[in-house]
Amino acid sequence: VLTLTNAMRAELVRRGVREDKIEIVPNACEPERFQPRTRDIDLARELGIPETVPVIGYIGTFVDYEGLEDLARACGLLKERGQEFRLLLVGNENVSGVDRGPISQAIVDAADRYRFHDWLIMPGRVPHEQVSAYYSLIDIAPFPRKPWPVCEMVSPMKPMEAMAMEKTVVVSSVSALAEMVGQGEFGLIFEKGSERALADVLDQALADTGLRLQMGKVGREHVLAERTWLRSSESFAKAIDPLLKVS
Repeated sequence: VLTLTNAMRAELVRRGVREDKIEIVPNACEPERFQPRTRDIDLARELGIPETVPVIGYIGTFVDYEGLEDLARACGLLKERGQEFRLLLVGNENVSGVDRGPISQAIVDAADRYRFHDWLIMPGRVPHEQVSAYYSLIDIAPFPRKPWPVCEMVSPMKPMEAMAMEKTVVVSSVSALAEMVGQGEFGLIFEKGSERALADVLDQALADTGLRLQMGKVGREHVLAERTWLRSSESFAKAIDPLLKVS
């Protein structure tokens, strides 16, 4: 049995699969496609992002378990603490439309409540070929997944892509995400389900440019060493080669 994370392996064992029959083939990315690049100045101007203001950003589908409304409320706490930033959220609930859904509305409501509406940038869905340009604007890439069973077990690919682009990745402490960042070695972790804990970690990253640069460097190095599709395919081959020889 091939699975993605240690948490999923533990769940399979709990359901009766023998542990020695399970191999982990983790999610990965193509670092050749997701390379560090300088900020797209034209796009920053188009979106009204000042050159010296750090950007907290997420690119992907708006799904309830991603915790994007929690991120918006955590950014509200940052505003109350006197931090200046821009919150760039690229995507939408509806993959085929542009109508504002409940998650988008909750984000806007949080921005209104905490009075940082002018710092919230939501361009909606963008063509895939523009994703790299939008990533170039992001300094801190949070993945505040909620403490739900699916989030504990299933690892997304987006953090790997952000790490490959030398972004400071911030994740909730759900098992799958904590495992992806080496329990804090390659990214920053906050206590899952806590908007205040998320705000604390974002506050730390905003205040420390050196920390952001360090996390970006070690994150890409980790991806290059351990989380390419080539490495994952090697893990796959290692798992199935003995079975092929037996057959």
